[in-house]
Amino acid sequence: MTKTISSFSELDQWVDAFMKDKGLRLLFLVGNPGTAKSQAIRARLDPDRHRYIKCGRLTAFQLYKLLFKHRNRDIILDDVEDAMKRVDTARILMNLCETDEEARTVAWFGSESLLKVCEGKKFVRIPQEFKTSSRICLVCNDWDILLSRFQALLDRGTVLFFDPPPEEIHTVVRDWFEDEEIVAFIGAHLDEIPQHSFRYYVIAQELKNNDLDWQQVLLESWRTEPVGIGPEKAVEIILADPRYETDKERITVFTSRTGLQRRQWYYLKKKVLRRKPGLSCFPMQQQPAGDDLDQFEPERLP
Repeated sequence: MTKTISSFSELDQWVDAFMKDKGLRLLFLVGNPGTAKSQAIRARLDPDRHRYIKCGRLTAFQLYKLLFKHRNRDIILDDVEDAMKRVDTARILMNLCETDEEARTVAWFGSESLLKVCEGKKFVRIPQEFKTSSRICLVCNDWDILLSRFQALLDRGTVLFFDPPPEEIHTVVRDWFEDEEIVAFIGAHLDEIPQHSFRYYVIAQELKNNDLDWQQVLLESWRTEPVGIGPEKAVEIILADPRYETDKERITVFTSRTGLQRRQWYYLKKKVLRRKPGLSCFPMQQQPAGDDLDQFEPERLP
């Protein structure tokens, strides 16, 4: 199952649905960096029931040890992109997300000599496999790597796309960010920001505190995003092209031109139609999609 949300109140509702006792068994939380996904989870951690693990720099064996130590607790795995690129780590994560049965087996496929760990003056042996009933939440910024490594498992849980518009992020920031000058400046340039983030406010504050030209830094950052047509723009062009009358035709063009997949078409189509609902009824008059799409340069999806 997949669901796209765009507000922080919805994010809180879904995070609560996982964090509560006997909540969601498997949740994939996907979204752009800098949108407070991790903060929403950390604010609700209960050390007796949850274990929050940053996966980015962990080796496969470090991850295996942590999962064994905290077996049967609810596990939140953050920054899983790099971990999923490594075959040994990805295999462990796939074992962990096999939710057909409440208790699943996680196994170590590497050297058995690593299973002896020194704790103080004693050697402790970790089993080569163990069972766990942990509920799992994976937090990821990169939809492509999640899809390529976990496609067979995605329908066993819920894939939640968190995609707040710039206005939603700005509204939330105004509740806690104290520098009104920075808030006003960023608010006046929301239409120029390709991918908004809480981090712009924080970095601007740091630059301002050090008497640096924070306004120019922000403007340059927003104007030097990679050029070319991204996947979302490609979808917009295809929807506006009157030559394609059915989604089947549009998906064929989308996948051939971008190298992306059917699932990504539907996600991006929803996103585009929220901004431009008229595309579904009144195609825009513009040059053929093929001409524009020849400029397409792949970029990372949320």
